[in-house]
Amino acid sequence: MLKVSPIQIKEEQQQICEICKIDFEPDALAYRANIDDKLIGICQFSLKGGNGHLINLTPIPGIEDDEAMCIMGSAALSFMERCGIIDTYAEKNAASDKILQWLGFRTDEQGRYYLNLEEYFKSPCEYRHKS
Repeated sequence: MLKVSPIQIKEEQQQICEICKIDFEPDALAYRANIDDKLIGICQFSLKGGNGHLINLTPIPGIEDDEAMCIMGSAALSFMERCGIIDTYAEKNAASDKILQWLGFRTDEQGRYYLNLEEYFKSPCEYRHKS
């Protein structure tokens, strides 16, 4: 069974980042995803300047589970929205284009991945299918 949970110890976050071969962001919040107690990935994100930032949504090498990554990304977006964040941006290489688009991110006028959480959480399925 998939379990997404917050990482509360920075050393654990750093170790998972090393396993996933990504940069550790010490100021970022993070979630981990496990399936049946087996680590499958990490999501690092931040709340800065009144905006949400998806830094990365990364499986461990050898794991290809887009659905689990999307569920973990949705958990991070939900946390941001509960904190009052409306405007959310994803780093260019935060995840594959496929996953970012499935989550609802679209490229804005400046070429950044953008998601309006207020609109998204009114109707997530409908929002994801808007162009």
